[in-house]
Amino acid sequence: PASQIYQLLDKELQKRICTIVVSSTKASLESIQALLVTACYSDKGWLLTSIATRMAMQLNLPGKYDEAVRLTASKDSLVSQNQGFTEANTDPEGIRDCFRKARTWLGLFVLESIFSLDRGKAPSIEAQDGIRRCRVLVSHPSRTPLDLRLLSQVELNYIRAGAHAELSATSHLGDADLAAFVQGIKIDLSIWLEDWLQIVGRSAAESEEQRIMIINLRIQRDWAVIMICCKALQYTGIKNIAFMSKEQHEIMYMAKESAQSHFEKLLVNPKLYLAPFRYTMDFVWAKCAFSVLLLLKLAILLPETSDLPKLLADSKHLLEELSNIHGPRNVYFRILKLSIEKAEKALNAYMVQVATVTDDAGRNELQNELASTFLGPQEAEFDFQTYAPKEFIFDWDFPSLTLCFVPIDIEALFSDFTNI
Repeated sequence: PASQIYQLLDKELQKRICTIVVSSTKASLESIQALLVTACYSDKGWLLTSIATRMAMQLNLPGKYDEAVRLTASKDSLVSQNQGFTEANTDPEGIRDCFRKARTWLGLFVLESIFSLDRGKAPSIEAQDGIRRCRVLVSHPSRTPLDLRLLSQVELNYIRAGAHAELSATSHLGDADLAAFVQGIKIDLSIWLEDWLQIVGRSAAESEEQRIMIINLRIQRDWAVIMICCKALQYTGIKNIAFMSKEQHEIMYMAKESAQSHFEKLLVNPKLYLAPFRYTMDFVWAKCAFSVLLLLKLAILLPETSDLPKLLADSKHLLEELSNIHGPRNVYFRILKLSIEKAEKALNAYMVQVATVTDDAGRNELQNELASTFLGPQEAEFDFQTYAPKEFIFDWDFPSLTLCFVPIDIEALFSDFTNI
């Protein structure tokens, strides 16, 4: 970013974006595609996708998507009836052009869904039933291996959007109904994963691209479960786990289990999955940092279900892998690094408080380590429990970072009453 060529290219890019946005230039497919690519790497991505949506409506891209689905379904029907359908029976260039526009519309839907579901803005594109028919395009003659990723994400975000909309529209759900709702969405996501693992297995030859797609599918499923669980916990309005009901605890454990699964998959094959982070959009960096921070927080809050030392060691390993791909330049890398440091201090504080170190020398060593950071055991735990990076609150709408554990002191409570 400090180089002259970067500055010149960025200036030219801003000039062209301004021309598209403020001039009377006629909408074009290429302009929409350019806005989408730029939105991936811009802190104003939500604004660029909104402008791209308006242009897409002017070009009737939703209609082109419906046409592509209809043509593909007709072709599949004729082939199944052995009526000899070939591209020669239609206009091959027209078919390719229609699919190109449909692909752009679906890409816009996915990106817009990310910016609405994960950034906390109102959706510009409603997740209507018709969007889920995109699966038929798997057999389109113009479909590429990369389109499998796109089509799977369309279906995934359709499920996510429906779940978020239902939670937002419901005035009140009891704890049992809320837990059943979350469990139902989790089942839907599991079915989605199994379907697409089979589609990818049938449609893509054994290759590195196929292995990347499979890892992505599994990670995306875990992320979707994490977020619906966190949204459900946010829906209850309860942050202190000491006050949570049995059903709310189940949802929280479900979130922790999915966050653990998500984390483990990040490290299964770092060269395969993490290496492309060098070029990935900010959202992918942000959800990586958030998922690890959330897991560390839940592990501290629920220590009986966690191997905290191993989790910290693995977190440092992830940080090391990301540092090899220009991670330190990224704000979310720095957030992840600070999260791990705070979690380590909180773990040391926890070990001191519960006296897991039995010998005085070991306990003194931990206490000295905490003292060297100007934090005592209670301050270290409090510092980590209250750590919620502003980027996850204002830039992205990531919930559950304010979860805490404040024990209920019944004796002190009744003592206060008697002193009134």
